Amino acid sequence: MEKRVVNKKLVARLMDTKGIEMISVTSQNVIAQVSAKFTPKMADDLVRELGHEKDAKAASKAGDNYIVFSRF
Repeated sequence: MEKRVVNKKLVARLMDTKGIEMISVTSQNVIAQVSAKFTPKMADDLVRELGHEKDAKAASKAGDNYIVFSRF
């Protein structure tokens, strides 16, 4: 595990990840919408790689899947 990635570095790493369809940034969170082909194992690996094991959350709404990361 490497140091926890936040803010601009987090967004840059998500932009380089295959399977991420959209990235949204709010005042508290970075939300990544993932494709239907993005498996739970891939999500777990991504969260672990970015150092967000304790605060990342998975969500699903209207058939779309999301991973919510804390900005800080």
